[in-house]
Amino acid sequence: MEAEQVNSLLTFDSPKSGQSEKHEQIAEKAKEFALLVNDLCPDTREKKLALVNIQQSVVMANASLARSGDPLAPQSLAGMREFAGGQS
Repeated sequence: MEAEQVNSLLTFDSPKSGQSEKHEQIAEKAKEFALLVNDLCPDTREKKLALVNIQQSVVMANASLARSGDPLAPQSLAGMREFAGGQS
């Protein structure tokens, strides 16, 4: 991975016009789902992992919004495999 790509991955991208609403929608739906998981599932390791994965999904979705238009960001799943060094 090139240093420029690493820098791109770790750069804060402030929301562009109209993106704040999208971030809020993602957060709201994630909270809704997290509360459902919390209410329905027993307190187990799997429940904790489910909640962590919901949180991680929000982070990745927000990164997707923030990086749209970034020429160094992979734009497809094929690009992700190439970006990750050709691993599937």
